[in-house]
Amino acid sequence: MEIEVVGRDEELAAIESWLDQPDAPVFLLEGEAGIGKTTLWLAGVERARERGLRVLVARPAEAERELSFATLGDLLANVHEQIRSLPSPQRRPLERALLLKDVRGAPVEPRAVAVALLATLTAVARERPLLVAVDDVQWVDAASAIALSFALRRAVEQSVAVLLARRAGPGTEARVQLDPSLGVERVVAGPLSLGALRRLLEDRLEARLPRPILRRIHQRAGGNPFYALELARALATRGGQLSPQEELPVPDDLERLLAERLRVLPPETKEPLAAVAALGEPTLEVVGEEPLEAAFTAGVLVRDGDRIRFDHPMLAAAAYEALTPARRRALHRRLAELVDDVEERARHLALAAEGPDPALAAVLDEAALRARARGAPEAAAHLAEWALRFGNVEDHEAAARRTVAAAEYRVLAGDYGEARTLVEAALSAGPAGAARARLLLQRARIVDEPVDVAMGLLEEALGSSGGDMRLEAQILADLAGLITNARRISDAEPYARRCLELAECTGEPVLLVRALEVLAQNQFWLGRGFPAALVERALELDPLCESMRVSVRPISVFGLMCMQAGDLDRSRTLLERARRVGYDAGDLTVHAVLWYTAAL
Repeated sequence: MEIEVVGRDEELAAIESWLDQPDAPVFLLEGEAGIGKTTLWLAGVERARERGLRVLVARPAEAERELSFATLGDLLANVHEQIRSLPSPQRRPLERALLLKDVRGAPVEPRAVAVALLATLTAVARERPLLVAVDDVQWVDAASAIALSFALRRAVEQSVAVLLARRAGPGTEARVQLDPSLGVERVVAGPLSLGALRRLLEDRLEARLPRPILRRIHQRAGGNPFYALELARALATRGGQLSPQEELPVPDDLERLLAERLRVLPPETKEPLAAVAALGEPTLEVVGEEPLEAAFTAGVLVRDGDRIRFDHPMLAAAAYEALTPARRRALHRRLAELVDDVEERARHLALAAEGPDPALAAVLDEAALRARARGAPEAAAHLAEWALRFGNVEDHEAAARRTVAAAEYRVLAGDYGEARTLVEAALSAGPAGAARARLLLQRARIVDEPVDVAMGLLEEALGSSGGDMRLEAQILADLAGLITNARRISDAEPYARRCLELAECTGEPVLLVRALEVLAQNQFWLGRGFPAALVERALELDPLCESMRVSVRPISVFGLMCMQAGDLDRSRTLLERARRVGYDAGDLTVHAVLWYTAAL
């Protein structure tokens, strides 16, 4: 279907010239809300297809901004075949991020998803020239933004073109970061002329307005086509007549103007419209078609394949705000029962909550773990912080666990400052016992302190662990590792031995493996020979350690140790196993295994 563009000859010519002979690999359309960026963007997509380019498209909505990989899922919806053809180290992370495969196993690293996205774009571009087109780039979710920022910076060097549209204004900064040195052609869409606005109103509303009224609409709207259309619609509901003495019968405030447009719809459309605005992926199957027919007829909603979209994102915001807070909470409770995605369900439940709810906090905990497993640590952090907010404030142990989880996710997302703030705020509340020990352990793991300070925090944590064997073993493992790295190997030995004693009591394979590794390395570096008994025990447990990064699993740690001990054949066997495991899991820490193998 041909996209009709009114009054944008200059901008459209710039897009077409860029498609024919680009001076820069990225074309960025910018402008205020309602100015017509999406229309130009759609025209650019259409022109690209006419020229034979393969176009991958994503149109994120504001409701998707806190979901994991929503934009990436849309962008890659039609290239699953190319994803399946990738080597397993690249295929597995992307399949898990997009929920094409089970998310069990060691968490996916965001960089692994980014590398896989780059490989996918490169594979698609080899078939024919490729355009990656993203509208409303300010609504891209954080997990997708990390992958796109990484992949697009590199893909443009391989003849991949990028067409972006972004709303200008406060609070709309784009998370997708592209290197300006690569070349960005930037066009700012300005106000329409009076003549162009007249043609637009005639085409869209079939309204021929007297020139004085048209001039007043143009002046009030500032040449913004969306505002002008809304003003003309509001005038039409009052008969379309206006004397020179009368003001335009609409408020200056755009939100109230949009609310007026929605108010003329039947009352029964109010909540379904708010549901469309609140859902990450609204479909007629979820919302129902009958209550929305009037909204489709009025042009408030449009069909986009299986999905529903508002004619303009600002209408979505107005529809959502039209409900009272109490009715919005009730709406989110209903939506939580309709959506399948674990993260989106948890988000709706959180938006429906009014106060502490331990059961909801547990649901948010699980959703955060799932987001982390997919490689979306920032989304996981948001969910974990919600869990902290809705948990029982009197349960200090649970609050400490949730604070630690949120801080871990923040660190993985690269936000060390926020991680530290979370932990220090929790410590300032004066928790005691195991709760304080957990927080001190996490504080020591936020790597912005000298080694001696971190060891001091761990010593204090050890004294506060309150007989929790698992927690004490974790602290001892960290402490022994820090002391060993500080070249005080003899001082680390008692901590390593006590760590193993406690880990034996817990019976947890991952914790036991870590303790065996700590003591084995300590004994080896003390010059007491190859600790065969400890090594063999750990290797027996290795198959139970799928949740561990391959670089710290026994097959890798002891593959290196065997090489250092001179047993090169055993080293080669173990490192080859580790390499296969890392490739099959798409685990980026396999780079350490490759380094060890190169040294071997």
